[in-house]
Amino acid sequence: MRILIKFEAVVFEEKYFSRFLSISGISREALALYSMHFLRNFAVGLFGIFVPIYIFQNATKPVIVSDIFLSNLLWVVFYFLAYSFSMLISSLFLGNLIFNSLGFKRSIFLSILLLIFGILFLVFSEKVFLWSFLSAFLLGACVNFYWIPFHVFFIRKANQGGNYGKETSFQIFLGNLAGIVAPFIAGVVIYFSGFEKVFTISIAFLLVSLLPLFFFVSEGLHRNHDLKKIVSGFLKDRSSRRALIGLAGAGVEDTLFGVFWPILLFLTLMDTIKIGAITTISTFLSMVVVLWAGMIFEGGKNKKLFEWSAIFNSLLYLPRFFINFASGIYVLDILDKLNSKIYGVGLSSSTYDLAKRFGDSDFILIREVVLHLGRVLALLASLVLLLFFPWRTIFFLIGAISLLNLLVLKEHSA
Repeated sequence: MRILIKFEAVVFEEKYFSRFLSISGISREALALYSMHFLRNFAVGLFGIFVPIYIFQNATKPVIVSDIFLSNLLWVVFYFLAYSFSMLISSLFLGNLIFNSLGFKRSIFLSILLLIFGILFLVFSEKVFLWSFLSAFLLGACVNFYWIPFHVFFIRKANQGGNYGKETSFQIFLGNLAGIVAPFIAGVVIYFSGFEKVFTISIAFLLVSLLPLFFFVSEGLHRNHDLKKIVSGFLKDRSSRRALIGLAGAGVEDTLFGVFWPILLFLTLMDTIKIGAITTISTFLSMVVVLWAGMIFEGGKNKKLFEWSAIFNSLLYLPRFFINFASGIYVLDILDKLNSKIYGVGLSSSTYDLAKRFGDSDFILIREVVLHLGRVLALLASLVLLLFFPWRTIFFLIGAISLLNLLVLKEHSA
């Protein structure tokens, strides 16, 4: 009798779960990808924004210049330079390993393992700072093992027809949903219990994130990928060159903002709870904008909106050179989060559409190489700026370079 009841319950759940999926238009595999991505984002969101602060505050660092503040800041840049260099090197050599030897599922599994060990060595670096660079190498290597399979899976399994406006906005919406509570929880835990507890919680969620992938996502065979031929082919095509320059600009902006904005938040607010709270509040307010932006960009509509959003995004970097009071930081972060969702959805959906045009897996491979090359060059440039100019000058550089993203839109509209 119990077996019969259990069987009927399963049939009932299957029936109504399938009905929900058919109404929403989301396939079971796409839902599994969204779920995995949500859980991973929550895990990374617990510590992500605090990593530059963690390195900046680490008391075991050697002093490399007489100015202690500059010394701390340079070590943060060195850490992320090692992280970005690891991403770049792995993107150059992982193509066929992921597509032929490992496959997508095992590649994502390996990325989670590397991420977990990267977190552990970050914990160890509190006593021996040298471990932080092994952490940077592992965290950088895990990026391509995750994102290359995820992007190709997403292109092949998530599209419901048309372009990728709605799908991209839903992906970002779920990322924001994870980001609503994660930074605030992390800020409170760090304040009362330290970084180590946050890292432990992150590891638990990373392991759970693998379950939807292995139970619900199928994987077929993959063809060989010769990165040298792929790069050569894209560089010969003028239209793809424009898009790649734009993506390099995205890599520059993403890296420099991710390194220096948390430092400015910390120096202004001096409180991890406040940093977590403002990140949570601004992310919450931006969630509705994400879904609205997805509908706007679906079908390739409102390209002008993306252009104005990209320009406004660039202008928002200028006040960061001057602002040094909490209320200004709050307003700036909220405005940035609201606008960046329009800008981010437009950029991401355009990138997915371009991937469909140029060959999904080939484009994703070259995209990762270009993004990581932009990151490495950006951090090398930041070292020069830090040695000769006030550190906040970095925000002028980010604002100018971010306009290169308009090239992605230009090529998408061509």
